[in-house]
Amino acid sequence: MEPGPRAVSIDLQPCYGAPKGLDEPAPPYSCVVPAPGFPAEQPRDHVLWSLFNTLFCNVCCLGFLALVFSVKARDRKVLGDSDGAGSYGKTAKGLNIASLVLGLLVSILFIVLWQLSVP
Repeated sequence: MEPGPRAVSIDLQPCYGAPKGLDEPAPPYSCVVPAPGFPAEQPRDHVLWSLFNTLFCNVCCLGFLALVFSVKARDRKVLGDSDGAGSYGKTAKGLNIASLVLGLLVSILFIVLWQLSVP
């Protein structure tokens, strides 16, 4: 098992001014550096959200289209193409948002019209 990100301490001393004595240590500044071989962040593919929208909020087949783009994003991510995966993931996210909003609006409209028609 390869190690994950590790903390690195960097001593940032100014190049000018009086030299620091041994009794005055510099304040440590730390940052997290990803270990070699690990990408900083993987693009999201939104497969579960797309599956939910396909099953429950599939207005105008937007949920199905989001699922198609999510699967394409996952395939690109497996192949190591993070730019392509990011592009397909953003498209899937937009389609998921549109599908969810339209599905909620249609559901609310259906409930309101049903309540108005019942005497």
